[in-house]
Amino acid sequence: GDPYLCSTGNEPFDYFRGFWPLSESETQALWELGERERFSFSIVWHSSRTGNYSEKVFYPWEWEDGKTPPDFEVIDSLGIQIAYTIPTLIGGNYYQPVPSGTAKGNQHDSFYAYFGTIGFLIEAGPGIQSPYQTALEVISANLPGAYHLLNRACGYGEMNHSQLSGKVTDIETGLPLPATVTIPQLDSPFLKPRTCDATHGRYRRYVMPSTYD
Repeated sequence: GDPYLCSTGNEPFDYFRGFWPLSESETQALWELGERERFSFSIVWHSSRTGNYSEKVFYPWEWEDGKTPPDFEVIDSLGIQIAYTIPTLIGGNYYQPVPSGTAKGNQHDSFYAYFGTIGFLIEAGPGIQSPYQTALEVISANLPGAYHLLNRACGYGEMNHSQLSGKVTDIETGLPLPATVTIPQLDSPFLKPRTCDATHGRYRRYVMPSTYD
């Protein structure tokens, strides 16, 4: 647990993280979905129980010692773009883009490291248990961020559409291969190998305009 409801830090049911990594059934279900589908992008919407993290967009990562992932330029640009499409409910501002600051095993960090999914955690609205009308306003405000990410995925609209994509097939049978695709400028020993889709042999990496090997 954590000290939010128990000052000694021994509260076992307050945001209980499980006995070991992926020990909880709902975490296993989410992990298996990500492992099977290998999404290009993902969004998880959440509400800040304290309000301290409300109306922010979190993404992988800029740790306290200055470490960033090799795809950080494209991840950061997307995080900023998504945040600036979502208006706050009060004050006429926009959501704040925030790279993850510590290696805590967040879902968006883990999905990026293991599956290549560029994930975003959006702390939606002013806090938890908002009135129904407020919840509707939060949903409406967040839709443009989701649309922006869909447009980036399919290459629609006026934005950077740069990506590296192709198909790997067996030279004799023509069947797709789940091959590993290495791009030295975007790979790192702390990222799992990026592989083709086993069904179609397709690989896809979203990038900034540049030259890659």
